Amino acid sequence: MNFLDKKNLRNFFQNQRDQISSSEKIKAAEKINTIFLNSDFFNTQTSKKLKIGAYLASNDLNELDINFLIFSLAQLGHEIYLPIIQSQDKSLRFRGYRPNITKLKSHPNFKILEPEAQTPDWLVSAEILDIIFLPLVAFDTQGTRLGMGGGYYDRTLANQSHPTHPILIGCAYTFQQAEHLPKDPWDKPLNFVLTEKFFLKF
Repeated sequence: MNFLDKKNLRNFFQNQRDQISSSEKIKAAEKINTIFLNSDFFNTQTSKKLKIGAYLASNDLNELDINFLIFSLAQLGHEIYLPIIQSQDKSLRFRGYRPNITKLKSHPNFKILEPEAQTPDWLVSAEILDIIFLPLVAFDTQGTRLGMGGGYYDRTLANQSHPTHPILIGCAYTFQQAEHLPKDPWDKPLNFVLTEKFFLKF
């Protein structure tokens, strides 16, 4: 197998994720909540209310579930936003989300949940967010992220006016780490990766 081929890499790491049990998923979700909230990075950010982009994990893909973390951050007064797919340019905007309050709807073409439109409608661009938690298929020691191949996050982040904002935190299981991933010129590197075992800065 050519592991420099992105399709082969996605298949390999997705097969690994498919082996995770329900109990392992829950334990990992609890651990990342503790690791992030106790991190030096987060504790230097607590003097202000953060605008945080997040995601709702897809059960079909066995993505790392960050719901516990979303709930904890919302309880601490930070604003949570979830991605809304923009079909016209295949990018993302973000809409405000309050756990257990905001109504969700299934996207017609993708197996993800999105917040329903609200009044006032909080549809915002990525550049107003302080942090974005991103799902991923694999990551390497240089902060390269391998996604599902749709390029939505790449297009969304490609033209950000500030080179270090928002802070990008990839969320993954530890076994999703690769030694080296192929990188395209438009790939935006991660600032951190959060797993059930560590919170790593690149």
